[in-house]
Amino acid sequence: MKIPIEKQKNFISDFEKIRPVYEKFAVVLSQILQKAVDQLGYLAIVQVRAKKVVSFSNKIIMKDKYLNPLTDVTDLCGGRVIVHFQSQVAAVCEFIKNNFTIDEANSLDLKSRLKVNEFGYRSVHYIITPKKSSILGIPIEKEFRNLKAEIQVRTLAEHLWADISHDRLYKTDLTIPEEWKREAARLSAILENADNTFASMSQAIDSVSNVYELQYETEKAKINIERLETLAEINKTKPDEGIKNVISLISVYNALNLKEKAKLIIEEWIKIVSGDYYWKTRLNFEDLMIDMSACFGQMSGSDYNRKTRKIKDILEELNRLHEENRIPGAHELSFLYFRYGSLLQNNLQKQDDALNAVRMALELMPDNP
Repeated sequence: MKIPIEKQKNFISDFEKIRPVYEKFAVVLSQILQKAVDQLGYLAIVQVRAKKVVSFSNKIIMKDKYLNPLTDVTDLCGGRVIVHFQSQVAAVCEFIKNNFTIDEANSLDLKSRLKVNEFGYRSVHYIITPKKSSILGIPIEKEFRNLKAEIQVRTLAEHLWADISHDRLYKTDLTIPEEWKREAARLSAILENADNTFASMSQAIDSVSNVYELQYETEKAKINIERLETLAEINKTKPDEGIKNVISLISVYNALNLKEKAKLIIEEWIKIVSGDYYWKTRLNFEDLMIDMSACFGQMSGSDYNRKTRKIKDILEELNRLHEENRIPGAHELSFLYFRYGSLLQNNLQKQDDALNAVRMALELMPDNP
């Protein structure tokens, strides 16, 4: 062995002592990634764990190359974010790049390694360290700010391939028959095609669902009010889980012209989510949009102009958040711009603002009908 066995044993003993720190780091990292995908509106699987001592031991002894594995091994904490589509992978990757320091030399985009005529294991691996004292309002303790973690981002189809075929075909000392490799490549191509087809279908559905409030059937809205009101009430102590139901409830109130009810729940939930900058800003947008819709027929004056400027400022701020963190997502932000543009379309003095808002909506989601 290149590294003396006694030295390897010392490394293992040292890792056992510091592993509790990595366990705490994993909890914080999991909270950050979960909050990120929640705010992006993705139904994602987030998994984060500290490396097990047995796994650490196997790695450093079998590879026999680490002079100081406590700093050289980059996955002493490992995370995985599994989403549905490639567009979601891109958004999560953008969030990671904007909020963590990336060790570019040790990070991988395995998709970029595939040849034009090749299908196969596709995933993005980032080696990260936190670069902020807090991320999405979650504090990062000083003891974590120099630690590294590996985060993998992939779709469900990629995960299926990685978890079954890749690990068994390529992470084994056995000689795999060529016919098995060809069959695996065929299945990989099918998975990639399914990945792309589901993404196209989802995008079309999302494009339609984003005009939900504009085409909400009255009877359906009345049925949903009681359900959404119940969910909003029981989730007051869990605002991260309840806020999306509140946004839906506001849409229902608007569809039924129950503006006062909408404003009351907005006022209540602005206090509940006061520590969450994004959702507080989002609720302020809804509040101003209700005020503006009530001004129909009085589309001038200092109060009207002040409120339109405020909405414009909020949209610019939400766009900044989108560019930095991909929160809100492109679909949601596009719809907010579209709503603002629709609100101004009958005001001759605000035609430029209306056109700019619709242009922004189109730029964010060019395929949205």
